[in-house]
Amino acid sequence: MDACKMMQRLGLLVGLFLLWGGGCLLSAGVPFRSSYYDSRVNSLIVSVPEAEEYRPFPYYIPSQGERITFSFDLLEEVPRVLRYRLEYYDADWSPSPLLTSEVQSGIPTGLVPYPEPSIATKVHYWHYSFTLSPSSDPTPKLSGNWRIVFFEEGNESAPLVEVSFGLVDPVFKLEVAASGNTQEGIYRSNQEVSATVRSSGTTAGYLEKGITLFVAQNGRSDNAQLLRKPSFVGLDYIEFAYQEAALFEGGNEYFSFEILGDTESNMGVKQLDTKVTPSYAVLFPHKNSSKQRYQTSADADGRQVIRAPYGSANGATEADYYEVEFTFLSPYLGSSLFLSGAAFDPLPCSERKMSYDAVRGAYDGVWLLKAGYYSYQYLWGDSSCTTPLRSAPTVGSHYQTSNSYTVVAYFRGMNERIDKMVAVKELRIP
Repeated sequence: MDACKMMQRLGLLVGLFLLWGGGCLLSAGVPFRSSYYDSRVNSLIVSVPEAEEYRPFPYYIPSQGERITFSFDLLEEVPRVLRYRLEYYDADWSPSPLLTSEVQSGIPTGLVPYPEPSIATKVHYWHYSFTLSPSSDPTPKLSGNWRIVFFEEGNESAPLVEVSFGLVDPVFKLEVAASGNTQEGIYRSNQEVSATVRSSGTTAGYLEKGITLFVAQNGRSDNAQLLRKPSFVGLDYIEFAYQEAALFEGGNEYFSFEILGDTESNMGVKQLDTKVTPSYAVLFPHKNSSKQRYQTSADADGRQVIRAPYGSANGATEADYYEVEFTFLSPYLGSSLFLSGAAFDPLPCSERKMSYDAVRGAYDGVWLLKAGYYSYQYLWGDSSCTTPLRSAPTVGSHYQTSNSYTVVAYFRGMNERIDKMVAVKELRIP
């Protein structure tokens, strides 16, 4: 086991992650990170229209006829003309040294379609939607890691939002397994993800040198890991298992709520004040359960789904915005408490943080959210979000927890300068 892996596992045991798997902390860039850079931006949704299943990390496969759609709202009265640019990255999310003309075709920046206005909502917004396909201008030429950056026309240096995604050329095969039987304990608090990479056209010896695996849990970037050192090399395959597998906290099931409208029966909402603008929703509080036994419950692992009131035709423009109050009853835990989930992860670190009220003995916070279904979790970590967030101090960590894992395989061939995305595998356990 290399020094980075040993320190990572030691960090998990003492409750402080300082490193990410295999290749240590990704100092080059946060993997698959999407970011809001303007307070007017909200409700980012990335989808693949042709995909049958939800993908926690956005990726698409053009060779199979897939496209990828980016949609978000700008909360203001006047529409803006937006453009986009594309950026190409290596497996560790460091910027590629290749020229723009080498990685994409078409003009340097493209025009985003004119937005749709919100309809009969208290909070007015403009809804933008753009679908990237082989006919887009510009469009990617290479498989691998990409970011799309949206900005106002004439102000490219001030991005509004950026979204990371993958373009897959599935020429390799991935086999993935996850278990609570880990190197750190048999069915205790962790889960371990192992993988096998197979290729009929590349010898295993060169696979060992050219393959990098990205492993992530529940669409989270903060605790994702890169694996570079296989545990076994076969004739035409390599394995990442045992000490070279990816180790995660098991965590606990996600909480959820749903708001459909002012007059609807809304799940998880304790109180709703519709006399103010925007309407103000108070959720039922949750308690610190770090010392409790695991209790199974169905969850959606951090997913966000925009929904409008019953009878509405288009949630994208007819769903209203709500101020939503979250409360987590707990002794003061030191450091910081954050909300995690697809709706919150693109926010700047400081805007995901909850405040502690010593009189009430609770962490709380208010976020502006669009009507819909939200799956979320309370996680603990340092105030700068520079180390992976943890669930053990807030809701506990259990090997039985159902989690979604994404494994991505990158391959850099001999004398090549790019990390091609050659396989992706999704796994949900148990």
